[in-house]
Amino acid sequence: MKLKIIAKLWAAIYDLLFYIDGKGNKSLEQIHDELDIIEMLCRPYADADDIEEIP
Repeated sequence: MKLKIIAKLWAAIYDLLFYIDGKGNKSLEQIHDELDIIEMLCRPYADADDIEEIP
């Protein structure tokens, strides 16, 4: 699930970049709605400690 969240975050970043450049096919409201969904998906991990350390 974490990889799906990361993929959705990157998609939202690119949607925002395309929107800023005037080349996007999504409205700002659609992007905002997707970010709200991503936030809800992240909530179960908000208080979780990562056991893995980044080398």
